[in-house]
Amino acid sequence: MRLSYFLILATLFLSCSSNRNNTSNNQVLISYESGSCYGKCEVFILRINYNKSIEYEGLKNVEKIGKYTTKISVNDFNEIEKLISKVDFNNIESVYTSKSTDLHLRILNLHRKNQNKKILLFDNIPFELKQIEKEVYSIIEKYKYKIGVIDFGIMYEVDEEYKKLLFSVLTNLFDAPPRESAIKILNSGI
Repeated sequence: MRLSYFLILATLFLSCSSNRNNTSNNQVLISYESGSCYGKCEVFILRINYNKSIEYEGLKNVEKIGKYTTKISVNDFNEIEKLISKVDFNNIESVYTSKSTDLHLRILNLHRKNQNKKILLFDNIPFELKQIEKEVYSIIEKYKYKIGVIDFGIMYEVDEEYKKLLFSVLTNLFDAPPRESAIKILNSGI
């Protein structure tokens, strides 16, 4: 009886520690939310995770509406991490505003080791935060056509290189017997 209790406790302990490791891999390095305004402000949410995945959700007044994911390059990840490391979490304010009534709200969440900082950006933003904001827009521009999510059989968008590969495989699919076609698909990398 004691042995079965021990096995149950050991299983629970191992499964909990396993979940903890998965969570840390998907932990957010930075999230940036661009809110609406009285005009045509872009409304979107961008997250960059420590596992180098980018999550983008276009909501309003943006070129891409919907949820998309892709991977960020090591160099781009290191660049944004370097910019975040320059921010003094202890002395940076949580709200930057001015007297103007129609300001575009942006919310910047920065994560570094065991520190988190949420900052509301309206106006009068310090240089190091402007650099991070500029890098966020640069990442969106750079990766917006590299998104290739296939979810439940619905293909959202793929980059040109993948389209060419997919077209090539599918057009050559019916030129050969079924076995050869299956081997072509397996070896194609799609």
